[in-house]
Amino acid sequence: MPSFGKSSRAKLDTCHPDLIKVFNVVITHIDCSIIEGHRSIERQTELFEAGMSKLNPNNANDLKAAKHTKTPSEAVDALPYPIDWEDVKRIAFFSGFVVAIGRSAGINLRAGVNWDSDLTTLNSTGSFFDGPHFELV
Repeated sequence: MPSFGKSSRAKLDTCHPDLIKVFNVVITHIDCSIIEGHRSIERQTELFEAGMSKLNPNNANDLKAAKHTKTPSEAVDALPYPIDWEDVKRIAFFSGFVVAIGRSAGINLRAGVNWDSDLTTLNSTGSFFDGPHFELV
């Protein structure tokens, strides 16, 4: 049975207990890696400036919405292992699995592959395709 390595466990431990609960179940079914949990304002700035986040931490409304910067983090980035950033179909499948595990536990998640939750994951609905991203609703 898969289990989290030290790095993934440490990142997951920076997250809200509901996210920890979900991913502790996910890892028993699908080997995955936690890419990022809590994010500093400096890290959020780096990602915004690189175009990898739409939330500008210098904008008060964006900072309020940035779930990775909350303590504990209300967002987590995770991908199935081995990681293949280009395999969007595999990422979308994984995303659906994670959201389903959350719902089965009464935890409502929104995934970066389907921001508006309309099941059109590969059409980049919402703002942009953020495959590894999951957040509490």
